[in-house]
Amino acid sequence: MDISPNDVALHFNISCAYSLTEKKSMAYHHLSKAVSLGLKDVERILSHDDLAYVRIQPEFEAFRSGGFRVNPFSAPVHEEPVIKDTPEVHASTPEDKEMDDTLLAQLNKLSELRKKGILSEDEFIFERKKVLRQ
Repeated sequence: MDISPNDVALHFNISCAYSLTEKKSMAYHHLSKAVSLGLKDVERILSHDDLAYVRIQPEFEAFRSGGFRVNPFSAPVHEEPVIKDTPEVHASTPEDKEMDDTLLAQLNKLSELRKKGILSEDEFIFERKKVLRQ
């Protein structure tokens, strides 16, 4: 986030990670940020496995109606919204950030292994649950 705070894919992937950990406020925050930065693939939002938790929330229809741009929750307390051409401000500790990066990397690796056919769907789900319980 420090290197590329306006990266669409990064915000989308972070949203997926928060959805997988059932932190809906942060998931909506990063998903709306990805859309506001240029994510146009609505089908990806509506079908990506990792966003299933977000889609089953009661707030999702209002979020969808607003073009996926209006976060149904107020801005998260520990993170300020990113404004273009200004540095991002974080109140989280470096340890929290490192843990988020590690979690995201592990989830992305599992997803890649599933896409390549190395992990079956059941193995993927099992391994993902193990990662999320760490």
